[in-house]
Amino acid sequence: MSAHGDQLAHGGTALLADTLTLAGPGPVLLDGFDVVLVPENHARETVARLDGLAGLYPVGAVFACGDAWGFLLPEESGDPAWPPLARYIGASATLTLPPAPRPDAAPGWIRWRQDRIYTAPLLLHAVLAKRHRPDDGPTRPPTRARVQA
Repeated sequence: MSAHGDQLAHGGTALLADTLTLAGPGPVLLDGFDVVLVPENHARETVARLDGLAGLYPVGAVFACGDAWGFLLPEESGDPAWPPLARYIGASATLTLPPAPRPDAAPGWIRWRQDRIYTAPLLLHAVLAKRHRPDDGPTRPPTRARVQA
């Protein structure tokens, strides 16, 4: 992790806001963090499931990105491989993020937490993977076999 990434990992919400402000509108170089984009309908369910984990607060800042929500993750969160519905974007890539949150309004940010930037990557991965395993799909009732005498 870079020195910039170390600062982000240690209460760097203000630093991230400064970085986004300095970058201005347009693409921002992801420096010190990764992003996972999840389609909005799945992201809503994912946030609800993560928020339901008693005693844990695993969801950090989340922003709107087209028809997806972006979860900020610590750098090098690419392993294990993300489920197909999640689009992983590693540090050093560019992505258009919403303007830095302001005290009164943060358009484009679904969630802006003062206490944490990152979503817990392993918990996010587990929820997304569980949601989309083939055995989680709808099941048919068992058929009854007839025994002919």
